[in-house]
Amino acid sequence: MSRLLNDLKKAGTRVILVHDGPEMGHYIPEAGAKAVIEGAATDFAPPWDYVSKRQALSRATLAHLAQS
Repeated sequence: MSRLLNDLKKAGTRVILVHDGPEMGHYIPEAGAKAVIEGAATDFAPPWDYVSKRQALSRATLAHLAQS
């Protein structure tokens, strides 16, 4: 990845790194419809501490690449 980013920069390409959003763990349209039918909660967001731990390596990697 570092080599690719360096090659792109040498070619004059502006590089923007973007991190994906957290995975929800559910197919939201189906889970939402089922929750509404059953009168259950529709808050499907995973806890932030779970998301933070799960994405720690990729966030650290992107942060390192962004600094270089």
